[in-house]
Amino acid sequence: MPTIFISYSRADAGFVRRLVEHLKSGAVDYWLDIDQIQAGEDWSDVVWTALQSCDLMLLVLSPSSMSSKEVANEWKYYLNAGKPIIPVLVNATTNIHYQLVSLHYIDFERTPFDQATYLLDLEIARVTGSLDQPESGVTVPTTPDSQMNAEPLPGTGVLDPSKVSWDKTTARINFDLAKQIEDRLHHFDEQMLLEFISLEDQTRRLETRIRVGREYVVGRVGSGVTPDVDLTPLGAAHQGISRKHAALRLDGDTLFIKDLQSTNFTYVEGKRLRGDEQLALKSGDRIQMGNLLLMVNFRSGS
Repeated sequence: MPTIFISYSRADAGFVRRLVEHLKSGAVDYWLDIDQIQAGEDWSDVVWTALQSCDLMLLVLSPSSMSSKEVANEWKYYLNAGKPIIPVLVNATTNIHYQLVSLHYIDFERTPFDQATYLLDLEIARVTGSLDQPESGVTVPTTPDSQMNAEPLPGTGVLDPSKVSWDKTTARINFDLAKQIEDRLHHFDEQMLLEFISLEDQTRRLETRIRVGREYVVGRVGSGVTPDVDLTPLGAAHQGISRKHAALRLDGDTLFIKDLQSTNFTYVEGKRLRGDEQLALKSGDRIQMGNLLLMVNFRSGS
């Protein structure tokens, strides 16, 4: 049975302990510093030995772990060594390091713990199964076309990333395929509809059209202000949304968003937008405005 190295920040120790109890219930072999390092042992030497001997890593993604030099040293070692990493996301505002964004993570913040652990068990089984295979039995497609078995998202020509074949030798998505998906997910034009979906209740949705040549204000109605995209139906009034919170602009086939010096800020995939910084949106991006958590979706307007 392969052994799992758990990389995390002490700030997430409570979550990690709960996760470890789940792994123990399934008889999963794991390595956790506070369980395995004995008093008087050289911490760095023991961790180094564990990194080399363990077969895969569970990487806890949070703002604290992404700012930890020790955690960065651990996952960079695995990345450089080509050893598989399974990230688990515990905070949606995490600014995930660019070298990790192509990894397939398990979302523990927006998914109930029992469901998330079920998905994690499947991913561990998939990765450990590939590790148990003899080298000659591993087949990795060499061309993107041979992996393009995903079906388009309903009403769009955009591939559903959840249906993409993953590279079983590293638990990382094929980078050529990732770029193709990224390009498709970024595409937006005037014939499409922009959909805002509440992550707390995905039945609550708001759609709008965006045209080239003007800026669209996103916010909530109040004090004589009527934004172009009013998030009030999604609960904006009680979630810290400013009347003029953010702005959208369509340039060619790319949709950009920026913060309008809002009181409670705008985050895209955990990255805070500062000053006049503009960020290109892609279908499926998660946006946080104040305490309102949304997902954007690009779909056909016909």
